[in-house]
Amino acid sequence: MILLKEAILKARALERKFNEKLADRREKWDGKTLLIDLMEEVGELSNAVLVAEGAKSEKRRKAELGDSFADVLLAVILLADAYGVDIEKEYGAALEQINSRIDAGKF
Repeated sequence: MILLKEAILKARALERKFNEKLADRREKWDGKTLLIDLMEEVGELSNAVLVAEGAKSEKRRKAELGDSFADVLLAVILLADAYGVDIEKEYGAALEQINSRIDAGKF
C-alpha cells in the first residue's frame, strides 16, 4: 500500500499547487467536474489501448498508454478525496474481499 499512499500524497500536493497557481482563472473543481474529467481520461486510456492492440492505427493515437494510466489514477484519487472517501482503505478492503472470494471458490 506504500505505492498507493505515495500516489495519494502526490496527487493532493499537485491539486493544491494547481489550485494556487490557477486560483484567478477558475473555481476549485466540484465532484461533477472531477467525474467528467475522469471520464475524459478513461476515454484517452481507451484510445491508447486500442492503438496498442492494433484496433486503431498509430496516426489515430491521442495519448500514450502509461501516461493515460497515470492520469486515470490521479483523477480517481482526486474524485475520491472530493467525496471524503479514504481510497487507500477502500482499496485494501476490496483486495481482501476479492481474495476471500477466490479462496472460497466464488470468483
